[in-house]
Amino acid sequence: MNRMRLLRVLLATVLLSGAALGLGAFAQTPGLDQRAERHRAFLQEGVPLEYRSRRNPYPAATMVIRDGEALYRHHCAACHGANGEGDGAAGRDLTPPPALLAKLIKRRRSIDEYLLWSISEGGARFGSEMPAFKDSLDEDEIWQIVTFMRSGFLALGEAD
Repeated sequence: MNRMRLLRVLLATVLLSGAALGLGAFAQTPGLDQRAERHRAFLQEGVPLEYRSRRNPYPAATMVIRDGEALYRHHCAACHGANGEGDGAAGRDLTPPPALLAKLIKRRRSIDEYLLWSISEGGARFGSEMPAFKDSLDEDEIWQIVTFMRSGFLALGEAD
C-alpha cells in the first residue's frame, strides 16, 4: 500500500471512529455526517476514474472569473449563498446543509478533480440533494465556476 493510500485509510478510520462514538462535528449537527460521506469516499477511494487527473484549463483571468461568477449565481448561489457560505435561501432547510464552499475551496483536498467530480455528479450517492450538473453544464462551464470559487468568490459583475 503506498503512503498516500495509507494516509487516506488512516484518516478515514479516525473520522469514522469519531462519528461512531458520537464525537466531533459530525455527530453534533444533523446532516453533517452525510455531507462528510463524500470526503470519506474521496479519502478511501479517490474520485471515479473518469475524473482522475483532470485539471482546470482556465487561468484566473478577469473574463473567466466573471463568466464563472455568472454561472455560479445562476446555478449555485441559491443554496450555497453569494459568497459560498452555505447560507442561500433555498438551502436553509436542506439536510445535509449546503457545503461551505468558501472554506472548502481553501482546503488541500479541494483539488481540481475533486471539484469537477462533486459538481458534475452532485450528491445523490451521498444522501444529499445537491443536483448533478453534468447534464446542464458542460465541463468548461464547471471549470469557470471552479475558477470563480478559487478567486475567493471575487464579485466582478459587469465591471472591467
